Amino acid sequence: MLPHALLRNDSLLGDFTRGSEGDSMPEAIEAKDALEDLILQETQACDQLTEYMEYWQAQLQRRSFLVRLEFTTPWNPAGITTTQIKTNHRKVADMLTERLRRLGGELHQHNIQASKLKDDTAYIWTSKAWNLIHQTIGGFDERKERKRSARAKAKKRSNGDHNENPLMLEGKRRKLPLEDTLYYLPGFRTLIPPSTPKARIHARKLSLEMRAELGDAAPPVWWSWRTRKFLLLPYNLVCVPALLAAGYFALTRRKRVLGLTLTSLKSIGQFMYTHIYEPTKAIIDEIFFRHNVPHIDREALEMSRESLRKMLKSYFDEKFPNLPEQQRTEMANKMDMKAVSEEYSDLVNYAVTNTLRGDIPRLALIRMQFVEKEMLSMMDAVEMLLDKNEVNMQFTATVPALVLLYFSYYLLKLLIRRLTGRSSRTALSAKMRKEILRLDRLLNLKDYDDVKIQPHVRLGRLLSEEKLASKELNPVDMGRAVVIVHRLRKHLKERAGEVEPDEYEAISTDLKEILGELGPVTVRQQLAIIRRMRLSYGLFSYK
Repeated sequence: MLPHALLRNDSLLGDFTRGSEGDSMPEAIEAKDALEDLILQETQACDQLTEYMEYWQAQLQRRSFLVRLEFTTPWNPAGITTTQIKTNHRKVADMLTERLRRLGGELHQHNIQASKLKDDTAYIWTSKAWNLIHQTIGGFDERKERKRSARAKAKKRSNGDHNENPLMLEGKRRKLPLEDTLYYLPGFRTLIPPSTPKARIHARKLSLEMRAELGDAAPPVWWSWRTRKFLLLPYNLVCVPALLAAGYFALTRRKRVLGLTLTSLKSIGQFMYTHIYEPTKAIIDEIFFRHNVPHIDREALEMSRESLRKMLKSYFDEKFPNLPEQQRTEMANKMDMKAVSEEYSDLVNYAVTNTLRGDIPRLALIRMQFVEKEMLSMMDAVEMLLDKNEVNMQFTATVPALVLLYFSYYLLKLLIRRLTGRSSRTALSAKMRKEILRLDRLLNLKDYDDVKIQPHVRLGRLLSEEKLASKELNPVDMGRAVVIVHRLRKHLKERAGEVEPDEYEAISTDLKEILGELGPVTVRQQLAIIRRMRLSYGLFSYK
């Protein structure tokens, strides 16, 4: 919407009924009246086309219920299964686009030529033209809200002396407040019908011309807001009972639902603690603090070895007294079990006698001590191997959890973007590059349009720089440029939070310069601005 400061500027109210000087008052009034008529005619046509778009939007939703989120705007007919409906939808959308292009171009051209009006007045009408196009091309939610407020305002006017549309008055000239004038120029359907006979005939003529141009794409005569509500009845019959059933289940089984919720949250917390927190803490301790928690008692291992040495030394001293002391000590320190195994094999032949004598139990205890020592040694070797590969194992343990978290985050982000209609920065950059390419192509094609080649200049030679420098877009091409810039602003506004404030402000200023809102520009200057934008901003460059 327009700034409230402009709407309350009393000095501008007189600019619509009198000029800046006494001799320019008739020209100002004539320019204002012509512009009012132009906006009125084109707004009525665009409003009726918008109503047609709502009709085909409902038709598409009836046949594509599962993808109805795609149809938030009339520019995305994805998921359509019927060829005829898709064709009609696109036909109405193209016609609406052309109407808006012509409206934007003619309004822009009118403001350029209306040099006798003050700059502030021209700025108000130019801003209103951009706002009109934005409101009509944009989504329907904001326009529906404005319809409700306009209905209340119209009802209030019906109780007073404002039963007629001031823009429809014939043969009357009265000073209109600026707010009232702008009130009748929005892009939504006018709630107060034409009151004069001539105005009603003109509106009827526009409707018939539009129906003839659309042909089969025009909706039936019985189409109205009651019909649109009736067509949504099947969806309400499905969605409303489902929501009521879900609410009833949640209320009647509160404890069960609460228990399932708490159990799920507890399981998720345990999963995060086991697969994310503990491995991460172990990795940090291993890399930075070397906090290794031992899994075996090394003192027990040394005690087991020392006990085995003492048992072997006592056995060797008793069985092999003829061997030198040094040799018996060396065999005990090496924990050589060869002599014990051979002796044990010989004694088993007379197991009962040797058991009663105590030889076999003694050798069995030595062998058990050896087995205990080997088990502890094996556990120590395994622990050393684990210590060397602790980081690798912890990373391996976290990979499945991290992959699961990544895909969960990706699906959640995709769902949010699907519901909100937002896109990623990469998709935003692709959209911005696509639109700036369209604008560049439009300006390049019009750079040499309508330039007469001199007789002495052959085809392919460089044309006159003066002619090129003075080249400007005609109203229709300017309208196309307005629509493209509108899309650029819309894409930029969708992800304004992810763009730097300075970059956002700079891009907005460049777009204003392209449309000539900051001063007249030629096609050559517009191309230079586009080239500067591609070199200066990352949104318009390929990475």
